[in-house]
Amino acid sequence: LPDNDQPGSYPTNTTDGSGEGVGACHQIVEGLKIGSSVDPEGAAMPSDEADGDDANPIAGTDDENGVANFPMFLAGQPATVEVLVMNMIPDGPTAYLYGFADWNKDGDFEDAGEAVSVPVANGANGTVNLAFNVPANAVLNMEQGFRLRISTDDDLDATGCAPDGEVEDYFITVMAFDFGDLADNDAP
Repeated sequence: LPDNDQPGSYPTNTTDGSGEGVGACHQIVEGLKIGSSVDPEGAAMPSDEADGDDANPIAGTDDENGVANFPMFLAGQPATVEVLVMNMIPDGPTAYLYGFADWNKDGDFEDAGEAVSVPVANGANGTVNLAFNVPANAVLNMEQGFRLRISTDDDLDATGCAPDGEVEDYFITVMAFDFGDLADNDAP
C-alpha cells in the first residue's frame, strides 16, 4: 500500500521517518503462506496502486494472490472474503489469518470493526473465510486499503514484524446503491 506520510497513505515502510517500526513484515517460513506464492523483498515497496512488489526481480511474480475475487462490499452489509492459505509447518502450531479494512479511509487499520481474524489449523491448505461487517458509514466509491496477514502470532496488528508468515496488500471499494421503493408484494 502507498506510504508517503500523507493522509490516505498506510503504514507500509519499516519506519515512518521517526525511526519507529510501523510497516508489516514477516519472516518467510516454508509451509506458511497466503495464496500460491510468496516472494522476498529487501525492503517495503509501497506504491500508489499497492503493487510495488509485484515486479520484484528476485521471483518476478505477483505474490498478492490469496484472494481470487473480492465480494461486493456494500455499506451496512456483511461481506465474506475467501482467502487461500497454507499452514503446513511440520509439527507446527495453529496459525491465524488476519484481515484489515480501512472502512473510513483514514490511512490506518486501528478503528473499531477494521480488523478480523480466524484460526488456521496446522495441516490446512485451502480456503478460509474472513467475515466482515461493513459499517453503514464506510467511505463510498473510493479505493481504500485492505491488508491480509498470516502468522502463528496469535495477537497480530496490521503493523509490525511477525515471526513467520506473509502479508498481502490490496485496494477495495465500498459501494452504495439507490434502489426503487415501489410496493412489491410478489403478486401478479
